[in-house]
Amino acid sequence: MLYIPFNQSPDRSFSLVVRTGQEEHALLSASAATIRRIDPGIVTDGGKSMTDKIGDSAPVYVLRSSVWLVGGFAALALLMGVVCPT
Repeated sequence: MLYIPFNQSPDRSFSLVVRTGQEEHALLSASAATIRRIDPGIVTDGGKSMTDKIGDSAPVYVLRSSVWLVGGFAALALLMGVVCPT
């Protein structure tokens, strides 16, 4: 848990994290509708599931890129082994 005083933060936005056993994307629209029903002046933007948020993160991108690079070299080595047998 992380607490940052709202009045001391230069960023005037906040995030809402919800734990659920339901389907994530269906809950996003229901949560946004509930927030707008409580206060129509609150703008909801950028709703993402935690799966999407983790999948778009920089560490996962680096890992995924290195896996593709190693896989590409492995495929190239296999191709060279098949085409140019010694």
